[in-house]
Amino acid sequence: MDNRETFTILVVDDDPAIRRFLEKRLLSWDYRVVTEESGNRAITNIEAHPPDIVLTGLFMSDGDGFGLLDHIKKTLPQLPVVILSGKGERGDVIQALRLGAWDYLYKPIDEASFLRKAIERVLEKARRLKENQTYRKHLEAMVWQKNAQLQASEKRYRTVANFTYNWEYWVAPDGEIVYISPSCERIVGYSMDAFVQNPSLLQDIIHPEDRGTFSRHLEASHSQKKIFSMGLRITRRDGEERWIGHNCQPVFDEAGNFLGRRCSNRDITYQKEIERDLIRQRQALLDKTFSQEKTNEALKALLDQREIEKRAIEQTMVTNLKRYVFPYLDDMEHLKNGDDVKDYIKIIRTNIEQLISPVSRSLTGAYQGLTPREIKVADFIRQGRSTKSIADMLAISPSTVEKHRNGIRNKLNILKQKVNLYTFLTSLD
Repeated sequence: MDNRETFTILVVDDDPAIRRFLEKRLLSWDYRVVTEESGNRAITNIEAHPPDIVLTGLFMSDGDGFGLLDHIKKTLPQLPVVILSGKGERGDVIQALRLGAWDYLYKPIDEASFLRKAIERVLEKARRLKENQTYRKHLEAMVWQKNAQLQASEKRYRTVANFTYNWEYWVAPDGEIVYISPSCERIVGYSMDAFVQNPSLLQDIIHPEDRGTFSRHLEASHSQKKIFSMGLRITRRDGEERWIGHNCQPVFDEAGNFLGRRCSNRDITYQKEIERDLIRQRQALLDKTFSQEKTNEALKALLDQREIEKRAIEQTMVTNLKRYVFPYLDDMEHLKNGDDVKDYIKIIRTNIEQLISPVSRSLTGAYQGLTPREIKVADFIRQGRSTKSIADMLAISPSTVEKHRNGIRNKLNILKQKVNLYTFLTSLD
């Protein structure tokens, strides 16, 4: 044994000679030794300073070894006790062993080596028991810690699963429901127990038009190791139809064995309603756009026709000027008599008035209600002149021209409209 000097041995015997013999031997082997002459005194000593091993006789005048054994068994069951017995006390030794003694030696001890080996054997056994006890306590502590961790982990994951907003569930390969979250009742109106007691309820609540698609999905999930998503309709317990977004993932173990399906459902009825509204609005916008395009095409055709008519009028105007005006102007260059010139001028004026009469009637109708000064301002605006230019030509201030502009817009009923006055007046041609 290593570190024997650290061990304390209590020797209990009423024979002084035996105590002195044992003390001398034990000290020579580097043990600390304490001796007592009775069982009662040994009990007091043990309570004050527990030894590492006890060597005791069975029969003493003040408290025998059996009482000492009983006390040790009740208070320090791990304390090794070696019985020192007379050779005629075999039955008592057996009783002592039954009471918890670890070993025994017969007195007188003829061979010191027997004593030494017995002490070392008992101390080694005590050491192993202590190590085993320590290891067992360590294992128990580890088991307790692991159990606590598992319980905390289970509580954490169950809390996450039970309080998830979506409807979560796990279905085994045979269709048995392994787990279903309480949120199913909020979404479909059926409790967890209803689904556990009737696994087919999962498919019974699906809208008849979507059951075929869902059944094909279930068949494929046994062989495909991928997440599947789909939208489908279900009928709640109260008869209301709702849309759910279904996400399903097959579960396999490390060997590739199919363990079932892990599913998550969420209510997407609101999103579906928004989607339908967006589709209706998009269709309405397309219809409106198509109608607007048709209107624009008709307006463009009308404007094109008006442009054609305008060009035809311009061409006719040029042709008529060349036919009815320009020849008289050429003749006037050779006239010397003033009366003849006046006659030609009258002819030219008459022809010009006839040529411009359609335009004059249009402008006269448009300018009806305008003052002479406003008519002049409007005519200058049609010619593209600026406010300052008009003011200079009419010898008035630019602010007066602006007042005339507002008066013209007011009388033409475009005062509060976002219409350019120049564009409006030129459109009257």
